[in-house]
Amino acid sequence: ADLLFEIKPKVRTMLADVKILPKYRDQIYVDEAVKLDVQSIIQPKIKSYNATIDNISPDSYEENTGGTIQRYYKVIIAFDVNEDDLRWLKPGMTVDASVITGKHSIMEYLLSPLMKGVDKAFSEPVNTKRLDTP
Repeated sequence: ADLLFEIKPKVRTMLADVKILPKYRDQIYVDEAVKLDVQSIIQPKIKSYNATIDNISPDSYEENTGGTIQRYYKVIIAFDVNEDDLRWLKPGMTVDASVITGKHSIMEYLLSPLMKGVDKAFSEPVNTKRLDTP
């Protein structure tokens, strides 16, 4: 019997390993939306993909770069690609991941440092001295 046809999936899921600084760990979650940009010499422009966070390492890792120790979390991002993209996407390519954590107006963004300062200025100091009772 000869092969009449072959069914191939049109979309395949690929995974990207990215590093997230510890200061951002409390802002990202599994299944959160990510915009993933891949740049290649073959592609004339940056190719963007809608992606999601698939996994976040439970512990942070250390990397020594030029005498400086940098801590990070390993994050795996899943994204779907079509058959044409599989021809030029290769393991080890550099990606830029932007986690979509929420929407803020430009005014909120510009005023956030001022508001943090105001919150601290009008807060009451907490007495941490232990009071012993006889």
